[in-house]
Amino acid sequence: MNVQAVGTSKPVVFVRFQPDVKEALDDAAFQDGRSLSSLLEKIAVEWLRENGRPEIRLQGPKKRGAKMATPAKPKRGPKRV
Repeated sequence: MNVQAVGTSKPVVFVRFQPDVKEALDDAAFQDGRSLSSLLEKIAVEWLRENGRPEIRLQGPKKRGAKMATPAKPKRGPKRV
């Protein structure tokens, strides 16, 4: 089955993970400055290339102002007078 979201050029894939695996992947994606989807695609492409599909390449993001995950700003205490 080929499911595609409106406005995207890539097929959509639904997967299930154990909660601890999902949390670890979320953390890894954040640390790498990418979305979870982007991290999973990167992992899949690396695996495919290492296992006999060297023609598979990771395509760069489109230049439509894609926003990446950024660390939250630290909260500041009360201003000193």
